[in-house]
Amino acid sequence: MISIDYKSFFVSGGLLLAAFLVGCDDTSDDKIPPEILRYELSADTLAAGADELSVSVEVTDNAELGQMRFRIRQAFAKSFGHWDVVRVEDLSGVSHSGTYSFPVPDTALAGLYEINFQVVDIRGNAGQDSVQQLLILQSGLQPVFSGLTTVPGPEPAGEVVLAPNDGLHFSGSVGDESGIAEVAFEFKAENGSLVTQLNYLFPDTFITVWDAASADTVFFDEFEVKPEVLSVKAINIIGHQSRKTFQLSFFP
Repeated sequence: MISIDYKSFFVSGGLLLAAFLVGCDDTSDDKIPPEILRYELSADTLAAGADELSVSVEVTDNAELGQMRFRIRQAFAKSFGHWDVVRVEDLSGVSHSGTYSFPVPDTALAGLYEINFQVVDIRGNAGQDSVQQLLILQSGLQPVFSGLTTVPGPEPAGEVVLAPNDGLHFSGSVGDESGIAEVAFEFKAENGSLVTQLNYLFPDTFITVWDAASADTVFFDEFEVKPEVLSVKAINIIGHQSRKTFQLSFFP
């Protein structure tokens, strides 16, 4: 169920408009945006209904500060039902620091969320829209990985070491009593960009256990960019997500 502070939502919607209108004031030629000196999360993994997210920030500017905005929403989500919060705070002075709390509701769907933070001064100069990620867990409600691993498996140091012409297989399983909607293998480069992905959708078939050995084998010899991270994402029919990540390394 979506949790939205509607008052803040409408204020947020007017944030850029207000910035634009104030920015049109030709009494000042200030074009320097606010600077974020600190933007820290209390944790990168929290349990829904039990934990509280604390965000510590410190910002400064050469001119009077105007507003700052927090936006929490599920990363890459295109559907409704996830935890979604918009919070706008008015500022004054040329610097500000503080810590802001966001209790994680027990209705929040498990998955990866983004926390966006942005500041604007009274002249309409907007600072960088900074983004951090947070993983929310729902024990007993999200898909469970059972022995899910790669073949070859990770080395003691944690990396999966491969030759450029190796093939990567998988073993283990993904289970969910509610039913599995999708399993996806996302291969990402060092900068986080997507190199390739394998998607397995089950919209018309009720599956509670999926055998990872049935996934396609991945061959890397024709890859222009070798991936460095493999993220396995499982989604159940309710919308709860689980993720597992592997680090990849190639030689020579």
